[in-house]
Amino acid sequence: MPKLLTYNASDFTDLSVLMQELSSNIVFTRESLERMLADSNSHLYVAREEG
Repeated sequence: MPKLLTYNASDFTDLSVLMQELSSNIVFTRESLERMLADSNSHLYVAREEG
């Protein structure tokens, strides 16, 4: 059964790599991520394959 985890600051590198793969036009910084996560109208879901 998959677990739902919350964002941890150490996840930023993995998210940054993912965002660069999705679009070369995205400017992805810690500040932009923190603003997005603080916005109650915004949701970020990431599926992570373990192993």
